[in-house]
Amino acid sequence: MKKKIFIGSMLVLTLLLLMPSIPAVQQRSIEEGFKQDLQEKLDEINLDDLKDFKALDGIKHPLLYYLVITLGNLRSLRFAFFFLMFVIFCTEDVDEWGIRIIHPILANILALRAGWFLITIWAWGDFWSYISDELGWNWW
Repeated sequence: MKKKIFIGSMLVLTLLLLMPSIPAVQQRSIEEGFKQDLQEKLDEINLDDLKDFKALDGIKHPLLYYLVITLGNLRSLRFAFFFLMFVIFCTEDVDEWGIRIIHPILANILALRAGWFLITIWAWGDFWSYISDELGWNWW
């Protein structure tokens, strides 16, 4: 009984492997249709349309530009988070003369971290501004 099941399974597997899932005629018609659609689109484009196309007004490497801006904005959000945590958890209003620090150790940690993010945001922007100016990317 086991031999019959094994032989039958092998026969079915062989037939499935040999039989194409898409007939060759249908595959060829799909390829020809794709080529024809592509040719029609290429025929519709003329050089006058390409002259009017202005992508991002001369900014070179737009994906890198968006990546740099996004990472800078994320660092800015982290700075804002640490600064707000400093204000909310470590200080309280005393009077018109100023504020009082409630948790001095936590205040120092949060202030240092917020300052670190502020300095690195400035350095990040300065670095990419320099690179953009030197290579003529027209970012800033």
